[in-house]
Amino acid sequence: MKPPLSGLAMRRATATEKPVKPELPSCWVIGFSGHRDVANPEQILEALAGILKDLRHEVRGELIGYSSIAIGGDTLFARACMSLGFPWIAVLPLPQIDFRNDFSAPEWKEAETLLGLAAQVNTLHEAASRDEAYLECGLNTVDEADIVIALWNGKPARGVGGTGDIVDYARTLKKPLILIHPDTIEVRRENFESGFADPDMDYLNSLQAGGSFTPKPELDSRENARALLEQFFHNVDDAASRMAPRVRGWVAASVVMSAAAAILGAASVFFSLGSWIFIVLIIALTAGAILAVLCLKWQGAPQNWIRCRVAAEICRSVLVSWNLPRIAESVWADHDIPLVHRLIRSARAQWLTPGLQSAPDFERCKADYLRDRVDDQIRYYRRRYAKLLPTQRKLSAIFWIFSGAALIRQPVFTLLHSHWPGQRMPLLNYFFLVALPSVSACSLSMMSVLDLNRQLARAREMEGRLVAAREQIENCHGMRSLERAVRRTEGILASEIFEWFTLYKNPRFN
Repeated sequence: MKPPLSGLAMRRATATEKPVKPELPSCWVIGFSGHRDVANPEQILEALAGILKDLRHEVRGELIGYSSIAIGGDTLFARACMSLGFPWIAVLPLPQIDFRNDFSAPEWKEAETLLGLAAQVNTLHEAASRDEAYLECGLNTVDEADIVIALWNGKPARGVGGTGDIVDYARTLKKPLILIHPDTIEVRRENFESGFADPDMDYLNSLQAGGSFTPKPELDSRENARALLEQFFHNVDDAASRMAPRVRGWVAASVVMSAAAAILGAASVFFSLGSWIFIVLIIALTAGAILAVLCLKWQGAPQNWIRCRVAAEICRSVLVSWNLPRIAESVWADHDIPLVHRLIRSARAQWLTPGLQSAPDFERCKADYLRDRVDDQIRYYRRRYAKLLPTQRKLSAIFWIFSGAALIRQPVFTLLHSHWPGQRMPLLNYFFLVALPSVSACSLSMMSVLDLNRQLARAREMEGRLVAAREQIENCHGMRSLERAVRRTEGILASEIFEWFTLYKNPRFN
């Protein structure tokens, strides 16, 4: 089966060996559900192949099939995907040892052959009964799919989990739906008005911070796919690193300029400073504070930053678990993150690229993950804590000093005025009445804008949780326990990203 998941630009570059823009192709999942009993399998196979060919030309990106492997429609769909070079993911309602009981010996032999050619085999476990297991399998197919193909005679399902139930569910979710009548081979479409485009992936692919990508002919398709994902990761990670200081810096600048304008305004009033220089400076500071916030909102900088940050972390999770039997993408896929929904699938698609792959070495996988992921993140949170603590202490000291000065201002100036009576002392007193609380409020606002207290507490918490996760991983003695520990660790690391996403999804920050 040819490797279809490297991306069109990547395949062309492999032939020319020239640097190309490191675009990560969008991945679109084609789910299938259909009847088992079919009277004309060859005609149905031809119809499925024709539909997939049409979708290949209509959808910009890579296509991947997703279905169960029941005899009949599912088997025909799997064969159609493979005949066209589409990767196919099999989803089983039950473990294979139980699932095979629903097949005759020749039928299971064919199903087993197709499962051996699948890009990935997923098994569902949580259903209470066999019927519910088949229903959950069908619903899962619709949930995973961007487009649903159904081989359906238009009649209600005869049992739980029948094709009619799955079509009704797809319609409820308003999924693009392609219906094939098993007898007449009539094909019709529903809900195809929206088209297929992903502006978030287009934006992420437009970032060129990390440079170009050059496929290496000495590497197989799978390793080149990893290299492409690594370059894409560097691009979005570099972009996120550049945006974060800019976002916080502009907001902090707005706070400082507002406070400075208030202090200068108080000085001009209390000391009767009518110079045009003061007036122009106050207007400029006020306008600058407003423009800084408006500029951020107009550019969508906070949203772009969180989009790049989440994208970078998803790529990092996939890359650090690349050599495991399963990557840690489920940590992200189980959450509804519309900004990077397509990226989750596209990164997984790169991992599914066929190529030479030896059996994973347990000890090496464990050592690599501990070194490249856990230890690296522990060092990161320690550096983050050490970097933020002095800033927090300075701003906190400014707040307490100026707040304390504001509290003792009146008695101090009363005492001074009794010893040095005159007109300037009361004016100076009124000036500090405004200036001291302004500086105090500015320092408190800066701590809030930079989120220092939360970041410091979070850094300590994350360091402690990662140290505990490290101990758990060190005590793993098999690949399955290592996979579970990796998923838990990636869940810990993803928790902060989900917090950022929830914050910046709030309309008040848009």
